Amino acid sequence: LEATIEPMEFDPDMPSGTYQFELLEKIDGYCWLVGGQSTAYIHRITKSLGREYGSNRIKPFSEEQIAYEAIQYMKDNKSQRTKTFLTQVRNNMVYHGFPDNWLPILP
Repeated sequence: LEATIEPMEFDPDMPSGTYQFELLEKIDGYCWLVGGQSTAYIHRITKSLGREYGSNRIKPFSEEQIAYEAIQYMKDNKSQRTKTFLTQVRNNMVYHGFPDNWLPILP
């Protein structure tokens, strides 16, 4: 099987080009989640986009790194609007499901 990923104008670092894969196995079975038969396909990549598409993509920061950078930013007193900044951090933490005892106390 062969397919092509077209270049994305809003993300020039996104891999594009032709790739190939082969079907190794097809498995049918009951799946409680869909309430009936489901099929799984096992593939092997035979031709990858690899590194033919330019520069390496940058891995996003982990939540731990983002939290560390936020604390360093506050410690260095670079924030003129600390309350607004802390409110945004707190809202993001609530959204991502952090425990209440981890949330910053607003001034």
